[in-house]
Amino acid sequence: MEFAKIDSTSIISIRHLDTVKLKSYAVDRHFIYDDTAPINTDWWDRFWRWFWSLLQDAVGNGPTGQFIGYLALGILVGLIVYLIFRLLGLDLKFLTGKSKSIDVPYAEVEDNIHEINFIEEIEKALAANNFRLAIRLFYLRTLKQLSDANQIDWKPEKTNQNYINELADLKHRSIFKQLTDQFEYVWYGEFSIDKSQFDQLKSGFENFKPKSI
Repeated sequence: MEFAKIDSTSIISIRHLDTVKLKSYAVDRHFIYDDTAPINTDWWDRFWRWFWSLLQDAVGNGPTGQFIGYLALGILVGLIVYLIFRLLGLDLKFLTGKSKSIDVPYAEVEDNIHEINFIEEIEKALAANNFRLAIRLFYLRTLKQLSDANQIDWKPEKTNQNYINELADLKHRSIFKQLTDQFEYVWYGEFSIDKSQFDQLKSGFENFKPKSI
């Protein structure tokens, strides 16, 4: 009885699959062999199909192409995260350990609005042409006015949306929401405003008069 000989001189070469290309194939309609008609995909699926197809054409095969593919994917994910943070109004500077360059002595969640001398502090902000800080102080003063009028139950941990929802008067709620949107646009959006823009926003805060209960 003869046994087959094993060739011990052969060199086995291990080949690795290109995961970037595999993902592109998975969404490429040319490689879908189902008998049923494809279901219409939404914009998110169409975006990823376009992305992997574009990436496949750009990077090609090999380790270099695979590295570029992962790099491009990482950049895309980082961009999406950045956009989400910006839409939520979050400050990304905490990632670098740096604080904002402008002086921020007042925060709704940290300071007691009942202990701030608004007349004095607003004058200081205007003297320094710090119109963004002045708008912030006007907004905090509005919160104090609403609290003094018993229209909101002010607490440091509450959000601006909480205070909007607490206003029973629909007309006042609508006006206060508009003031809140303006404040958040200027402050959290980090948009610089000039004296003319400040005066327009200032009039809205000065004309808002909470009703006492």
